[in-house]
Amino acid sequence: MASNTALAPAPAPAADELLHEFGPLLRVYKSGRIERPLVLPPVAPGPDPSTGVQSKDVDLGAYSARLYLPPSAAAGTAAKLPVIVYVHGGGFVAESAKSPNYHRFLNDLTSACPALGVSLDYRLAPEHPLPAAYDDCLDALRWVLSAADPWGVELLETDGEGHVFYLFKPDCDKAKEMLDRIVAFINAP
Repeated sequence: MASNTALAPAPAPAADELLHEFGPLLRVYKSGRIERPLVLPPVAPGPDPSTGVQSKDVDLGAYSARLYLPPSAAAGTAAKLPVIVYVHGGGFVAESAKSPNYHRFLNDLTSACPALGVSLDYRLAPEHPLPAAYDDCLDALRWVLSAADPWGVELLETDGEGHVFYLFKPDCDKAKEMLDRIVAFINAP
């Protein structure tokens, strides 16, 4: 029988004082240790038996992306497919493109459309203070647009996050104001 010890957070040393707790998403300790209590183990890429979608991780330097190829594209029978660029949730401090819920969602979505899926695994705060995550997302969008028809690319994000508009027009006043507020909140001591 498999052990569940990998799911439990590492015990805190007696002298390791909790500095910040951001709800259930993140705990930061004086030693520099960071816990993300709700994050489940990552799902490995590969063929999905229920949809036939093939997923693959791609290293893009400071961050990575998980690509999803529907069966029609893998078989070479599809015309040029649209591309869905997905920005996962987690408040820029938790989760990843490899999280079970997001992985399942992209498998189902790219199979149903069909479309190519690009799920961004941007750098997380506090290890990488904002605007690192925004920079990663914008860089990945440029990477996708360099190889795809711009009218065939759609940006999606987790419901309620509200940050994707920043990628459309990062220089607008509303985007700058929102970025400043988010950076101040997440990077606060």
